[in-house]
Parts: sequence; structure tokens; C-alpha cells
Amino acid sequence: MSTGAGQLPPFPHAEAVKAGWPRSVVDYLLMLSDVGQRLTTFGTRMPTMTAPPADPQNGDLIYADGTSWNPGSGEGIYAYENGAWVKFQQNP
Repeated sequence: MSTGAGQLPPFPHAEAVKAGWPRSVVDYLLMLSDVGQRLTTFGTRMPTMTAPPADPQNGDLIYADGTSWNPGSGEGIYAYENGAWVKFQQNP
């Protein structure tokens, strides 16, 4: 099975079921495989946001441009927590 550069191979879930793995373990590993695929697709860059997302949820991560949209502390990476955008602070 071939994959592109930076891509993970899909979890062989049918083979695991045939091998007698417990269904709960197979489902869990399938979910982890999906998360890995999404993270690989996401890459290492966040798109720069110039406006707030329409429906933010706890745990959302964004990179705000700080000019067109300033969630509170200028340009940078923010996490959405309990109704507010919280800027990630770098340690000195």
C-alpha cells in the first residue's frame, strides 16, 4: 500500500477484525488512525484568520492576524475556552 509523502497508511481495520481483535479495540484504533490522518493533512501551519469563526467550540485553535481581527492580545495563536479566546504565551 503506497502513501504520499507525509501521509499515514490507513488502519487495516478489516484485517484486525478477521484476526479476532476485540471490536472496541478496533474501533479505538480506527479513531486514532483518523485523528492521525487529519493531523497529517492539517500540516504544520494554521491558516491566518482575519475574522472570528462562525461557531467556535471549546478547544478550537486559530492564528489571528491581530489587525483585521484581534481576539484580545494582537497577532498570535489562540485557543477558545469557555466563551473566550485565550492567547498562547511563549515562555522566555
